[in-house]
Amino acid sequence: TSFGKKLSDVSHKLLKEHWPEETKMNKSNVGKLLTLFLEHSTDRMSSLTSLVNDVLLELPHTEKCKGPVENYPTCSSSSFGSYYTVVISYLWKQLVKFFDCDTKNPSVAKKMFETLAELIDFLQSLFDLTRENECLAK
Repeated sequence: TSFGKKLSDVSHKLLKEHWPEETKMNKSNVGKLLTLFLEHSTDRMSSLTSLVNDVLLELPHTEKCKGPVENYPTCSSSSFGSYYTVVISYLWKQLVKFFDCDTKNPSVAKKMFETLAELIDFLQSLFDLTRENECLAK
């Protein structure tokens, strides 16, 4: 396995760990781990899908919207901004990648448009998340 994959795997594992209570979770630790996880992920789309559906969209279902999310103890109301910002930026990067695709090949174009629709759904879900949950709109 490559160094990048190991870096992604370790970062992902740390995001799913319980950290000491006194640890302030912010962009310098959680944000950095999320960036390393996504930047070096071997399947970025799958990683983004998981972060949107299994993490960010779960936070409003926790007590008083404060978290933490069950499988991602590093995602709480205090670290939500870091998760949200990093995920949005990588959704954007995935979107931009499509402009380099060979859209003349029908099967590539079809897959590209399916993924594009998925990215748009994720963005809509995230915008709705902050609009519908005042506790998350900071």
